[in-house]
Amino acid sequence: MRLGILSDIHIDANRRHGDRVTPALIAAANTRELDWFILAGDIAGNYRTTLDILGRLEREIDAGVLFVPGNHDIWNREHPDMSSWDIYHALREFPGNLANGPRELGNGWRAVGDMGWYDFGFGGSGYSHREFERMEIAGRVWRDRLYASWGEPTRDVHAFFMERLRSWLAAGDGHRTVMVTHVVPVVDFLVTFRRELWNYLNAFLGSPEYGQLAWEHNVPYAVCGHVHFRRDKTIRGTRFICNCLGYSGQWRKKDDPVAEVDDSLVTIELDRNDA
Repeated sequence: MRLGILSDIHIDANRRHGDRVTPALIAAANTRELDWFILAGDIAGNYRTTLDILGRLEREIDAGVLFVPGNHDIWNREHPDMSSWDIYHALREFPGNLANGPRELGNGWRAVGDMGWYDFGFGGSGYSHREFERMEIAGRVWRDRLYASWGEPTRDVHAFFMERLRSWLAAGDGHRTVMVTHVVPVVDFLVTFRRELWNYLNAFLGSPEYGQLAWEHNVPYAVCGHVHFRRDKTIRGTRFICNCLGYSGQWRKKDDPVAEVDDSLVTIELDRNDA
């Protein structure tokens, strides 16, 4: 069984390429003859665009399409009358949204996931909780402060997603599970350059508690996105995969969405003996 994994396609931010990204996704998925295509969030900054893109992928890819929302997907910048919870639930209209619950993949495998959030656990020790809640450093504002309108404390949002994931993982024995979050679950995927700045901003990338969940439940694969990296590392028996398309200015194949999608799409093989 073949899974394709990708995150952070940011259709709206990459709109200068017209609609070349979406056809590139479809072509790459079909060329690789996937059984499942997993998108780990940040399709667009407007939930209606996200649903439109997911619908097209579902229609035109010869594989099941699964998804967890990213922080951009739940932004209310273009829908100020909605809270992020409203948008989060609206995104559950897409059948392959793992926020609707675990999905059987076949061959004894399942996918368990949700977007996740952050609890400031990856932030530097020199900052207080109050300073992290401000989400601003040196005049730079983390845009979730502006557009992620949860209406409750950041760490409470994280706790909500933790409990959902914990209950779903506990419902099985954790074996033969692909766990998907948008946010980062391990310290190995944090940003390490410009240390003074990112010592603060890493607080908004995820939580080490998600990685701990993966280890507690013997999860073989844990997928994430958010940081626009492409990294693949096995830690304590779990293979953590973070591969993001990202913004076009970050691409290796400059101005070539087809080549960049092909370069960034990770494929893994699952069989009955791979747990």
